[in-house]
Amino acid sequence: MNMQAELRCRCGEVRAVVKDPSPKTVNRVICYCDDCQAFAHQLGRSDLLDVHGGTDVVQVAPATVPVRLFPETSATTSPTLSSGSGMMS
Repeated sequence: MNMQAELRCRCGEVRAVVKDPSPKTVNRVICYCDDCQAFAHQLGRSDLLDVHGGTDVVQVAPATVPVRLFPETSATTSPTLSSGSGMMS
């Protein structure tokens, strides 16, 4: 099967294509930790949390699933959580 899934941010500046995802290479979980809840609130997207405060997380193993980012720059960054506070910095 030749399947692919396109991922993108809301504005479309950063996009990725995951080719041939399968249960062997992709994990889906619902996380209830304070950090994931703080991240959703930092994004202004509390609508992403379920009724119990859970965040739907899909993990893609880069070693087993080819992922190509567009544009190919180092302009993307990840926010970090302050140690022990559950707050974004």
